[in-house]
Amino acid sequence: MNVLTLKNLSCLLFLFFHFNFANSASTQSSHEFSKPKIAVVIDDLGNQYDFGEQIINQSIIKTVAVMPLRAYTFSLSKLAYENKKEIIIHMPMDNNGRFPMGKLGLSVDYDKQETFYTLEMAFAENPYATGLNNHTGSFYTEQYDQMGWVMEYLKLNNMFFLDSRTSAKSQGVIQSKEKKLPWAGRHVFLDNKKDFDSLNKQWLKALSLANKNQKVIIIGHPYPETIAFFKQLNHSDLEMHFEFVKVSDLLERNFQQ
Repeated sequence: MNVLTLKNLSCLLFLFFHFNFANSASTQSSHEFSKPKIAVVIDDLGNQYDFGEQIINQSIIKTVAVMPLRAYTFSLSKLAYENKKEIIIHMPMDNNGRFPMGKLGLSVDYDKQETFYTLEMAFAENPYATGLNNHTGSFYTEQYDQMGWVMEYLKLNNMFFLDSRTSAKSQGVIQSKEKKLPWAGRHVFLDNKKDFDSLNKQWLKALSLANKNQKVIIIGHPYPETIAFFKQLNHSDLEMHFEFVKVSDLLERNFQQ
């Protein structure tokens, strides 16, 4: 496997940004250039304390998605809050394979009252959370009525929704707009494959999208390989070219259908 050294990676990033940013800056007026914004969201926190702690300690990661009713849900959420991170509920939802969701998940068989009750339990356990995204949910997020109830609950409690986009048929954005709920959607999955080359390819894809569109949302997981990948990045160099933000800084409020 051809693994890029830190020096080579830094050189590659320098050349990439030098030519792309120079072209972009030349088209702007005299006002100061604004860095593209990147929100890195790490899902699945709550099961392993050590991995969660290492994720929280990464400076470019500003938002963590913590699963409800796990062994370290509260302690990791508290640690993230103390480190000025944003915490959202990583809510298990029914998937197309109908695999077990584990503790405290949203089933398509729940009525509105049961849906509200389940969400209430998740947020009551985690007072630090300010929003929610879906864990799996390839089946649940396709359901118009059920996703409407989720958005209604979030709206009533001044929360926001991040669509992990595990299904192309997700009703999340449609229902967020209908309920006038601030929302965002994932652009890049970082670690569907965990080897270095695949992680690096997805990371560079995300940087390219951010440079083109001025913002991007990346979702990853607290895998040992992902943690190692973040640790070997040159954070200082990255922060010279990009602004790493909380996902709430990139919320959409265009509610036109």
